[in-house]
Amino acid sequence: MTFTRPKAGPKSYLSRGPSGHAETFQRCSSDHRLEHCLGKTPVVLAVDGFIRKMRLEKRIETWEDVRGYLAEMTKLDARLVPDEDIVAFCARIDKARADESCAAEN
Repeated sequence: MTFTRPKAGPKSYLSRGPSGHAETFQRCSSDHRLEHCLGKTPVVLAVDGFIRKMRLEKRIETWEDVRGYLAEMTKLDARLVPDEDIVAFCARIDKARADESCAAEN
């Protein structure tokens, strides 16, 4: 089961789900769930680690890569990582990459 890359709005993440229909995740609650899921690890540190891991492996991540990484970080079985957490994490990855691009241009 996978979702498309989320689009981050001011109050929600929008992603197309496995059914093909758009699904909305409330940004505040999704971000809070992700922070809770990661425990003491700051989200920004987890995102940076994931981006570095993908660069070292020289490939573009898949939904299952993100699920597996969050499972490793949280010591959960990958099947137990909530889709909402993965959507929020993907949105944070995209934001970090966009910020990095802007910084490189300046």
